[in-house]
Order: sequence, then structure tokens, then C-alpha cells
Amino acid sequence: MQEKHRRLAFVNYHSAWDGIPLPSWRHTTYVMKRLQLASHLSPDELKARYRQAADPAARSPWHILWLLAQGQSTEEVARHTGYSKKWIYAVVRRYNAEGPDGVGDRRLQLASHLSPDELKARYRQATDPVARSQWHILWLLAQGQSTEEVARHIGYSKKWIYAVVRRYNAEGPDGVGDRRHANRGGTPLLSQAQQAELRAALAGPAPDGGLWSGPKVAGWMATKLGRKVPPPRGWEMLQRLRYRSYAPRPRHDRSDPQVQVQFKTALPTVLQTVQSAPPAASIELWSSDEHRVGLKPILRRIWCPQGQRPLVAVRPRYQWLYVYGFVCPTTGQTFWLLLPTVSIPAFNVALGEFSEAVGAGPDKQVLLVLDRAGWHMSPQVQVPTGLHLVFLPPYSPELQPAERLWSLTDEPLANRPWRDLDELMEVQAERCRTLQQMPDVVRARTHFHWWPKVT
Repeated sequence: MQEKHRRLAFVNYHSAWDGIPLPSWRHTTYVMKRLQLASHLSPDELKARYRQAADPAARSPWHILWLLAQGQSTEEVARHTGYSKKWIYAVVRRYNAEGPDGVGDRRLQLASHLSPDELKARYRQATDPVARSQWHILWLLAQGQSTEEVARHIGYSKKWIYAVVRRYNAEGPDGVGDRRHANRGGTPLLSQAQQAELRAALAGPAPDGGLWSGPKVAGWMATKLGRKVPPPRGWEMLQRLRYRSYAPRPRHDRSDPQVQVQFKTALPTVLQTVQSAPPAASIELWSSDEHRVGLKPILRRIWCPQGQRPLVAVRPRYQWLYVYGFVCPTTGQTFWLLLPTVSIPAFNVALGEFSEAVGAGPDKQVLLVLDRAGWHMSPQVQVPTGLHLVFLPPYSPELQPAERLWSLTDEPLANRPWRDLDELMEVQAERCRTLQQMPDVVRARTHFHWWPKVT
């Protein structure tokens, strides 16, 4: 031991044989020092406090202090009581600093601003998710649960639970809630007048004549501000102005919005007219369209590991077949035909097959909404009994529910090469059979909000 102290006295020097500095005297004596109790109470008084304690949370700290006062080491006390040395150190520090008042139940205490029932009501009524979780924490603590139990139940750390309780104790109910809502945020780079000017500019083409993007907005801002603006600031400004990137919905330049509105308004009237005409019969409202598929590849976006660009083997050829789709948007029912072409004879075949499949006739009237293709409106079209053709306004495919079917039918055809049309036809036919078993998916795609309800 003397040799050790002698070496520690020369801490500022290097060892002659290894060149490594020795540990400092202060650090070594701190490690070697035994835990010391302040002399607030004698060992007998500590024993008496331990024997008389009724609260288990206070009884165990008094036990620890009594054993230490008897001369037991920290390791011995830890083995005897089952507590960690870290907890023993905490008990001694509190006792030394606060005396007997530092011994007892130190669990989190709630101020009596609200009763447990009122805390429960605040929790049930909260609409903000952050405020709701904080009221939940306070309610559980008011019921007597420990901090550890609340942390397990809620999923928050004890540190955050302490912060919530401190705010509630100090500020009352006003201290509960998401304080981020009060943050004003930083001053925007553009003034209100400049933001209005940017909105006007976004309505037209970008300065280079192309499409707007975040970096181009940042360049526009740099020109106005006379300093460099990083590209991400352009995207942030678009977000601040509540702009989003959308794919435009196509509309034919010869379509008439007023005529389209009139069609939506008149369709329920047509439905009621057919329904009220004698003889009395049930009625259904369907929609139909045709879709071309073939050996020309269909490419679609897919999920794949980041950084790995997917490759698809393709062999384009120009051979086609046509999918005739019939859908009842109200129920999601579908009927499908695969035919080699679109023509008046093929359309007559499709109408006959569809009419027979749905049971159209004197006892069941079916309205079929179609576009104005030439083979639909020809005088040579043979309309079966019980079937009524209703034509969309010109250049209005966006009003056709059946148009929404093709993204579903194309899914198994995408990103695949085909040997011939027969192989493609087998896969397409199987897909159509699958869609017949998925009426909810079809209905979600095709049931427009303005589509009439059939009673």
C-alpha cells in the first residue's frame, strides 16, 4: 500500500520503464473511499426508524442506512437487501443532504388541481393525440400506478412522464398539451407580397419555359432576394404555400363541362322513366367499355430494393385482342368478354352475351351507359329485349366508370414478355375471373359519387 501511495505522489511524471502516465491521485482515492453516512442519527436510532416504518417504500431505505451504520460495506448491503449499489448510493446521498426528511417514498406526486374522475374526463374528451396521451399519463398516476407501470402501459419513457407531471404540478391543466402548437416558427424567406408574387408565377411556366420544381423555385427566390438560396428551400416554400405535385387529369379540349353536368343530372331521370314504364320490372344500371391489350409491353412501377433498378425483358409486337368489360358500379358486379376486334358484329355478340348473363328481359330492365363509338351508335346494332343503351356526352371518358377497370385488368400483364396472344389470353381470362370475385375492389374504383342509386 505504501508503494502504491508513493507511485501516486508522482502522478505528473511518466514511468521510466513504459512511458505511460499513472492514474491521478484524486481519481484513485475516490474509488478507494468507503461510502460514509452523515451523523444525523445514531445506529440505534436508524434501527428504531427501520423497525417502526410502516410504509415499505420508507422501510427499505432505513434498513440500508442501519446496515451501513453497523459498518457493512456497500457490497454486503447490496447482497443482504437485494438492491443495486446505484440505489444504495442514491439513498445515502439523499440522507446525507436532507437528513431523515430525505428518507421515504419519493414516488411522483400529483398536485390536486383535478380529481381522478376529472382527469379521466379530460383524457376521454381530448382530440389532440399529444394532449390525450398526457391526460392519460396523469389519470393513471392519479389512480395510484407507479411511474414504471405507467411507462409500460403508455410506452413513454419515465423522463417524459416526469416532465408531464412537473408541468401539470406547476401550471395546472394549462400545462397539459402539445406546446409545439404555440411555436411561431422561423421567419419565412419571402414576405407576404413576395409569396403572392410567387403564387402568380407558379400559375405559368417556369423561367426556363419548363415545369416548376423545388430547385427552380429556389432559383426564383434567389433572384428576388439577391443571394444564394439552397434548392431544398424551394421545396419548403412550395409546402408552405400548400402546393402539391399532382398528375393532371386529362380532359378533351372539345368536351363541354356544361353538357357533362346536364348528363349527370338527367341520368337519374332516365332511370326513373324506365323503372316507371309498364310492365313493372326490376332495374339495374351498368356501364361498359372496351380495352385493347396485346404483345406490346405494358410497363408499370414496382417495389424493389433501394438502389437496384429493375429490368424487364420485352419483345414488342403489334398483335391485339380486346377486353369487353361490363360493370355495375353500385354492386361491383362485372361481366367480361375477350374478342379479337371491335366492330358492329362483335358488339352485337357482346350485347347478346351480356343480356343473357344478367337476365335482361321483360321482368328485368338494364340500362347500359356507353361512349359514342361508331360501333355503339350504328343503326345495325341489335339491342336485346330489356336492354337500354344510354350514351355519354361527346369526348367525356372521365364520366365512364368502366374506364377505371383497365388498371385492374392490366396488372398481371405488366412487365412481362409474351410468347403469343394465346398465352396472354389465358392470363387475361384468369384475371377477369379473379376480378369477378372482388366486387368490393371493383366498386371502390367505379362507384362515382354522382352515380344514381337504384331502388
